[in-house]
Amino acid sequence: MVLQGIQQGAKLSTTLYKCYNNVILDSILKSGLGARIGDIQVPAPTCADDIAVLANSTADAQGILDIENEDLEHFILRCKELEQIRSKYCSKIEQTMNEIDTSTYKKIIQQGNLLQLIMDCTSKDINCYSTVYENIETLARNMCYEMHMLRTKRTKT
Repeated sequence: MVLQGIQQGAKLSTTLYKCYNNVILDSILKSGLGARIGDIQVPAPTCADDIAVLANSTADAQGILDIENEDLEHFILRCKELEQIRSKYCSKIEQTMNEIDTSTYKKIIQQGNLLQLIMDCTSKDINCYSTVYENIETLARNMCYEMHMLRTKRTKT
């Protein structure tokens, strides 16, 4: 059972990995948290789509995990520069869910599970109907792609 992070094998996993993990890894390095081998920082080695957390204390390990969660949540839910794209797609996701049940989307928002819905609408915590799963997944993927493209464009200028 996946309780957080990127679900193994989900259609969005590779897109999300590419969009966020370099930013997260850079943030971890800049923090100075985690393990070292001599003068080399090794707080979060990666292999394929896995990131390990290496630290000499539980405080450092927790700090690294907090950075990972904050970067992803900020990008998808809070970044003011991306609000127009986020609003457009969240409205479409809400409309898609309301075609089946008008209370589910409101419940997801009230419980603070919007990030979970975007990351993996098949989660047990979301209980998304299979008939709208593919539509929501496509909307979430398109939203993340547009947000990433805008962020990339703005960071280059």
